[in-house]
Amino acid sequence: MKLKINSLFACFAFFMTMLSSFTFAAEIPQQQMSCLLVGIANPSKMMDVLESPYKDVKDMADAARREGYDHIDVLTDKKSKVYRIAFLNQLRQISQRKKQKVLMVYFTGHGVWLNGKSYIVLNGADISRPETTLVSFDEIYAILKTSDALSKVVLLDCCQTPPKETKPQIIFTAKGFAKGVIDDVPQGFLVMTGSSEGQPSVEKGKEGSIFTQNFLKSSLFHEFSQVQKSVQVEYAGQTPQMIDRRNLTAMITLEQSHAEVNSLKYKVKQQEDELKRVNQQNRELKQQQARSRPNESVRSPAGQFIRSPTGQQLIRYGLSRIKR
Repeated sequence: MKLKINSLFACFAFFMTMLSSFTFAAEIPQQQMSCLLVGIANPSKMMDVLESPYKDVKDMADAARREGYDHIDVLTDKKSKVYRIAFLNQLRQISQRKKQKVLMVYFTGHGVWLNGKSYIVLNGADISRPETTLVSFDEIYAILKTSDALSKVVLLDCCQTPPKETKPQIIFTAKGFAKGVIDDVPQGFLVMTGSSEGQPSVEKGKEGSIFTQNFLKSSLFHEFSQVQKSVQVEYAGQTPQMIDRRNLTAMITLEQSHAEVNSLKYKVKQQEDELKRVNQQNRELKQQQARSRPNESVRSPAGQFIRSPTGQQLIRYGLSRIKR
């Protein structure tokens, strides 16, 4: 019986070694998910103050955690200003991270369409100096292109800045803003906008914006047609848009590779658990044999053979002593 268990132990040890080696060879780099969430409620005196950005960003961060995002960076002007340079530096930093499967950028606030370009509006904005105080989507796309992330996602809950007399809860979209964003989407990107060209994007005060809150009711990036319907139920004149130019074949292949590696890891874990069980059985068998034959010779830790006495015995470092 002892020989049989030891042989089984050796077989499991060999199998576990071979399987572990194969796992390491098949292992692919860990793929992470990162996001930059930006909410600007009060960029300048020239523009209306918004109520929804802080709640929307907080809710997006909570959803990203539930979805398993590894890095969640947040920028809002709730406590300190977010200027052009700070935003661009954060965007470059998140784009330089390696081994990313998904890189997401979310912005909620004001936007403008000037001289044929779409811009997001940050603190210190001056529409007379867009190149130095605003951030264009040409710049955003150019920085995100430097990332090796397999999927680059841009979510926009903003549109054209309204005149001062416009009601705060309506952000008027001048013709061109949403279209300018959608028309220039590069390969490898998924872009969603809260409204279409010529439409407003509506917020419900501190309850959040219609687009973001309906988007969060679905699993991230799924059921977009349902998001469109839900938004239009609340405000018929607002239709979110989505353009998906990602390499879906590569994404599916990556997911399959991860699934295969995870399956292999699970099998190795099962073999490790079985090996532990066999080891435990082997130890119990040895203890049982020692108890059933007390007068037979046993080997001390140092390799000496001694006789098991009838009195107490101390075995330490190969020496036997008998207390009398």
